[in-house]
Amino acid sequence: MIQSIQSFKFLIVIAAVLIHGVWNIAVASPSARLLLASTGTAIDDTVITTKIKAAYLRDPVVGVLEIHVDTIRGIVYLSGLANTEAEKERAATLAQSIEGVLEVKNDIRVKEAPSSE
Repeated sequence: MIQSIQSFKFLIVIAAVLIHGVWNIAVASPSARLLLASTGTAIDDTVITTKIKAAYLRDPVVGVLEIHVDTIRGIVYLSGLANTEAEKERAATLAQSIEGVLEVKNDIRVKEAPSSE
C-alpha cells in the first residue's frame, strides 16, 4: 500500500513537472522563447527537474520539503524553505548529482526557529 502511494506521488510529480515545462514555453512571447531554449533543451531541462524532484522524494533528509526546482539550460535554480542548513545543503548536493546538471544556484532559505517568548 505504501509503495503504491509513493509510486502515485512520483507519477504526479512527473506529470506536474512536464506540464510546468510545456506551459512555460507555450505562454512565453516569441522573443522570450528564443531566450528560453530549443525544444530539445527544454525537454532535457524538464527531465533534469523531474529527476531532481524524484531524488528528493526518495531522500530521507530532503523528502517533502518546500523546495521549488527550475532548470534552464542545465542550470538548476533551487528556492523555497528548509528546516535546517543540512537540509538546504543536501538538496543542493542531490541536485548536483543528477546527470546533465551544469550548475546549481541554491537560493533555499532556512526557516527561522520560533522565538521562545
